[in-house]
Amino acid sequence: MPRTGLTPQEIRKKAVEITVNKMRLLGFDKVRLTDIAHEMGISHAALYNHFPSKEALLDTVSELWLADIDDTLAKITESDMPPDEMIHLWFLALHRMKRERVLTDIELFKAFDVASANMRPFISAHLNNMKQMLEKIIKKAAYAGIIAAGHEETAMHVLFEGTMSFHHPNLVAEFSERDRENKLEVLIDTLLKGLAQ
Repeated sequence: MPRTGLTPQEIRKKAVEITVNKMRLLGFDKVRLTDIAHEMGISHAALYNHFPSKEALLDTVSELWLADIDDTLAKITESDMPPDEMIHLWFLALHRMKRERVLTDIELFKAFDVASANMRPFISAHLNNMKQMLEKIIKKAAYAGIIAAGHEETAMHVLFEGTMSFHHPNLVAEFSERDRENKLEVLIDTLLKGLAQ
């Protein structure tokens, strides 16, 4: 155990907490590993053992937020609600979480946006998680006759790409001042009607 009395996991957690606070106070581009280490009372080298770069630390902040999104979407995916309701709620939840981050935590959203633009590995993992969840929901919808059987993969792409302006980071930020949930609901209804044929 290091001289701080903290385990490696506790050091990482504390570093992330301090980073989030500094991002909110100063902006994500002003975060420096040396400042984080100083506030923790450890050397820059000690922090470097856990986060080899500022990018790695900011990525961890974004990765934890995406894990929360994935957990929320997974609960919807595993629920017993009818598949059409599940599709609506899944996309609404995704939209709400990203919009809320833009409106209430813009500096953390900016860090996520940079990671997304650079397609960091955890972004790819998040996209794969969402794809797997959506595939599962689409299969339920096809079984229930809501989506034409045999076209599940097409349905997944149509729904995900058709709703892109409601969950892509740049587009969520662009329209964040507007409450667009009704438009999303209407869009999903329209897409589902087309996919049922």
